[in-house]
Amino acid sequence: MAWVQPIYNKLAFEFYQDAIWYGDNDEAGNGNQTLEQDTSYQTQVNLRYDLNQLQRVAFGYAANYGGNQSLDGINLHQDMKKQQLRLEYQQMINPKTQISAQVISDTQVESGFKKDLGLNLRLFYIF
Repeated sequence: MAWVQPIYNKLAFEFYQDAIWYGDNDEAGNGNQTLEQDTSYQTQVNLRYDLNQLQRVAFGYAANYGGNQSLDGINLHQDMKKQQLRLEYQQMINPKTQISAQVISDTQVESGFKKDLGLNLRLFYIF
């Protein structure tokens, strides 16, 4: 789900909500156990500024949560909780291709590895 709300001139607020549903794995562990996982979610909010028609920058926040796992009904306590700050630059190369670079920093992590500083690069093609 996505919502983009223009605020003023070239400034906009973005909200994104993702959910991932998981099926049961009946061949987990020793091959006869059942691994179940609850739905996991990601919420993103950004303040975006359009430099021009081809370039934009955004400052944002993302939170991942949920996804608790159990093996044969025993809670594994592996639900992920992560909060992250992001700074992103996007550039349209042509009408169908966009590149983006995102600098990220995890502010809080439970059940995972914390990235003090990271870089995500993306090539997006619209077909």
